[in-house]
Amino acid sequence: MTSRLGIAATLLVALALTGCGGTGSVGPQRENPNAAPDDITRMVACFRAHGMPDWPDPNYDPRDGRWHLDGPPLKTETRQACASVMPHATPPSPVPSARFHDLLQYAQCMRAHGVPNWPDPNIDGAFATNINPKTDPAVQAASPSCEKYLASSGGGLQLRPTDG
Repeated sequence: MTSRLGIAATLLVALALTGCGGTGSVGPQRENPNAAPDDITRMVACFRAHGMPDWPDPNYDPRDGRWHLDGPPLKTETRQACASVMPHATPPSPVPSARFHDLLQYAQCMRAHGVPNWPDPNIDGAFATNINPKTDPAVQAASPSCEKYLASSGGGLQLRPTDG
């Protein structure tokens, strides 16, 4: 009887030390920072082959452990040609109300500082616009005054191109 208890105790200690064979990681999985995933590589190649040859390489963000596409809004014909390699859209999830309020204030600030066509955010916090903040001089001039409203969203903008 004593040897059975000893074996059981040894097994329990061994299982506790190995974590039952799990990886021990908690939280979202981080992507490989050295190589973009195949699905993103296929999308970029398709964009470049279908009307947007200067589409930039994807960027890895170590803060969230994911790869991001930071190119300009897609042309309608590019989006249509590459639909088969793009992920299917899921309905947007609303952002928390405090963050949404901040994004509304950002939009109002942008309009007050010389970007009259800057839209209000969508329910998911994205701005539906074809304005490219990286190249639009009015956006670049207004941004320093309005960036304070982006603190609740990590300082970044989520843009969604509009058709047309």
